[in-house]
Amino acid sequence: MYSTVVGLDIGTTKVTAVVGEMIDETHTKVIGMGITPSRGMEKGIVKNVEETSACIQEAIDKAQRMADMAIDYVYIGIAGGHIESVNRTVEIDLREPNTCVTQEDVDLILSMAKDIQVPEDKEIIHTIIREYSLDENRGLKDPVGMTGSKLKVTVHIVLGAISAIRDLVRCAHNVNLDVAEVILQPLASAEAILTEDEKKMGVVLVDIGGGTTDIAVFQKGQLTHTRVIPLGGGHFTNDLSVYLRSPYSEAEKLKIRYGSVDLHQSDLGQSLEVPAVGGEERRKVTVGAVAEVLRARGEELAELVLEDIFESVGELQQLGAGIVLTGGGSQTRGLDVLFQDLGGLPVRIGKIRDVTGLVEKVSSPVFATGVGLIFYGYRNHEMVMRSLHEESFFERVISTIKGWFV
Repeated sequence: MYSTVVGLDIGTTKVTAVVGEMIDETHTKVIGMGITPSRGMEKGIVKNVEETSACIQEAIDKAQRMADMAIDYVYIGIAGGHIESVNRTVEIDLREPNTCVTQEDVDLILSMAKDIQVPEDKEIIHTIIREYSLDENRGLKDPVGMTGSKLKVTVHIVLGAISAIRDLVRCAHNVNLDVAEVILQPLASAEAILTEDEKKMGVVLVDIGGGTTDIAVFQKGQLTHTRVIPLGGGHFTNDLSVYLRSPYSEAEKLKIRYGSVDLHQSDLGQSLEVPAVGGEERRKVTVGAVAEVLRARGEELAELVLEDIFESVGELQQLGAGIVLTGGGSQTRGLDVLFQDLGGLPVRIGKIRDVTGLVEKVSSPVFATGVGLIFYGYRNHEMVMRSLHEESFFERVISTIKGWFV
């Protein structure tokens, strides 16, 4: 069994590579990591292949040195406003009433469920089974061998832009990496952050990255909704930069050190000095003024997220485990309380679970997707690795590209 898995999170503000040795299906030992500022990405989309490739190389080099091993394949996370999702239910009559369900029946109904009208510029990234039903027996995970007359399946299908997928893969290929699989970022993050009990109770994972905020809703243990909102932590920084008339880099430092959306904190009157654009002049601003700027953007983000959740779920109180915030943007102080106040649901900041090894280095929510990619990728890892070893690098690239247009 192959046990070493590498997750590569190519974000708008940073690129992270995480190397994990799987202890079992739910625990990993992190043996290497690399992180570097991202260039060439915007809202989860590659805008400059050369710059993004260089950033990937930097992160991979750091992870290789720390893990003391060569990295030649990765599981890549994908996000961006191009992501779409749909729930689909298909029903078939079994060949004879009250007969046993066979694997052929399951294969047929899944094939029918995936047979949707896909726009020419889109590709199916995931087809995730929510549940099977056999006659009136609902909530089945595997109906094979059970007796009934009508078999039904409900699936969650995630679509992404062919160009966005292709460009991410090309950037990895440019630095001699094979791409084992492309995985939706909130699905990966959920693997590292959420518990099975939370998924059963009903929970929303809100992964706030630099350029996007990824949403994943789980009910009765299954994924029921995904969405990517093209607004993230970088927008908080940009608002602050414009308000202060200060360089973006200085605004980011100020946000990290003093950033909060809490308008009731004790130090609102504290005075800060920030350099203006050009670097010669310095301006004074209060902590309270910074909090007001960030609060406005935080309220906008929370309202967009809550509106999307309401459209998907309806009654928010169905989500017994509430909302879990993760990603670098979740570290803005008071953001969890803001979400809780506006949504009326319990909110917590997600922590990475079931990890040993370099725990302190990857404990930040910044690494949620990278670590989650290891868990998610491991499920099909042996099969993927076998195909990687059976095909040459060139053959795999060609077969992958052909798959986009089938």
